[in-house]
Amino acid sequence: MKNLKIGARLGLAFTVVLALLLAMAATSLTRMQTAGDLTYRLVNTSTKNQFTTSEWRKLVEVNDAMIGTIYHAGDAGVVAQLEPRLRANVRQADALQADVDANLLNAKVRVFLDRAKELRGAYDGARDAVLEAKLAGDPARLEQAYHVQFVPRAHAFEAALTEFAKRQGTATAGVGTTILKSYAETRIILLVLAVAAVALGAGFAWFITRSITAPLRHAVEVAERVADGDLGSRVEARGRDEVAQLMEALGRMNANLATIVGQVRDGSAAIAQASGEIASGNQDLSSRTEQQAGSLEETAASMEELTSTVRQNTEHARRANGLAASAAGVAGEGGKMVDEVVGTMGRIDASSQRIVDIIGVIDGIA
Repeated sequence: MKNLKIGARLGLAFTVVLALLLAMAATSLTRMQTAGDLTYRLVNTSTKNQFTTSEWRKLVEVNDAMIGTIYHAGDAGVVAQLEPRLRANVRQADALQADVDANLLNAKVRVFLDRAKELRGAYDGARDAVLEAKLAGDPARLEQAYHVQFVPRAHAFEAALTEFAKRQGTATAGVGTTILKSYAETRIILLVLAVAAVALGAGFAWFITRSITAPLRHAVEVAERVADGDLGSRVEARGRDEVAQLMEALGRMNANLATIVGQVRDGSAAIAQASGEIASGNQDLSSRTEQQAGSLEETAASMEELTSTVRQNTEHARRANGLAASAAGVAGEGGKMVDEVVGTMGRIDASSQRIVDIIGVIDGIA
């Protein structure tokens, strides 16, 4: 079931419930049709046949009474008065019998109708025999036709009609019982189908809800753990439905986030190492800068000393030049001045030597 999409699961559940509802509707329609047919038979066939049979019996009783009147009448002219009505009743009885025969659907009751129809043939023959004997004016023959033939056959025919009517009543009651039984069966079937529909609907609702909410709850837990910074959660996707796809996407997201965090951690370590190296380089550069500053100070001092020495040499040269100029005019003092010049040149030589030393120091610093 987990391999089915959520839409397919819902569709399956609704299909089952709708199938049960369709079965309920079909059962209801079928049972209603059956009940309608039985009710139609009860109202338009069985009840109608009972009424028709009752009318038929009344006509037979009327004809029996007219035959008795003809038998007891002293004048044969009564036959001419009653026979037209008697024949009309016979024709009406034929129509009623045909109606009952055409609408009778119960095979068991038809046996009693056939028995009544058979006895009616004998009854009609005895009735006609009484009429013929009365018209013939033969008392002995009339006596024989009435008491020996007509009366026993009339009683038998009426008894057959009574039994037929009784059996029809029983059959009609049976139709009513069948209707009630069909109603009870329909009620039970619909109740069972309704309970089954409710049970299956509730079962499918619980199962589908659980199959959706449980994975979603797990997905929420995973998302909350990721939000709290826990990227070590294991995400398992079971099935191929939308929830499984969501879990699979969460798993990929979790793995990708873990990879990104690892890369960021590695990058941070590299940055920290590079920062340390830069700090160390800056320290070394600062130390060298301080050394260069010291060297520059020494160079500045040496340059200042060199400048002073050059200035002294210039002064000494000027003085030597003055002395040399005055030496031409003061010849007498030549020896003394020569000594002074020699001394001055010695000092110049010493100063020159110091300049050479200073220049060497500057070259060493450079």
